[in-house]
Parts: sequence; C-alpha cells; structure tokens
Amino acid sequence: MIITSRQTRQWILPKGWLEKDMSEKTLAALEASEEAGVVTYPDKIKKMGSYRYKKRLSDSTSVPVNVNVYSMPIHRMKRNFKEKCQRKRKLVTIKQAIKLVNEKNLEKFLRKLT
Repeated sequence: MIITSRQTRQWILPKGWLEKDMSEKTLAALEASEEAGVVTYPDKIKKMGSYRYKKRLSDSTSVPVNVNVYSMPIHRMKRNFKEKCQRKRKLVTIKQAIKLVNEKNLEKFLRKLT
C-alpha cells in the first residue's frame, strides 16, 4: 500500500514518529490505519528493513530520518479513516511502487526487495 504525502502529494509509504509507550510494530499498524485505512493482523507484522530520507519540517528545514519498513497482511481496508481527506491510497505491487515513488532512497529500498 502506498499513499500520497499531504503536502507534495508524492507517493510514499505510511510512516510516523516513534512514541514513548508504543512498540515499532504497534506504531506501524497505527500509522497504516490512520494514513491508509488498513486494518492488519498485529501478530503477522514483520520488519523488512530500513531506508533514510530527509523529512521536511513545518519551518521549511529538513532533518535526516531513518525509516523502518514493515510488511503487514491486510485484514480489511476501511472506507473512512483519519486522513482520508488528506491522502490518496493505492494497493500496488513492489514493481509498481518503484515506478510511482520519487524518493530515491525509498526506490532503492524497494528495488532490493524484488
């Protein structure tokens, strides 16, 4: 599942910032639900690897961020979800995602999975 970013509308993966009392897998499931409306099986989430990108902040500066990527089977897709009005979502193969994403490091990461 890929989604559009809110500001640039480029295709990306759902992601979020780590939170104190939440495991990475729990956070991955939460972000997939909020940003893409994906409901998963939490016990089947698996880490696939990571990549780096520059996160643009609200003050127009950017910071390097390490993104851990998780695979998760889709149990169902919600019609209504928290960020539905802010993003588009698309269920694609990895090869299709490679063609759609613009972040070079994300593209390199995806190529390693094929």
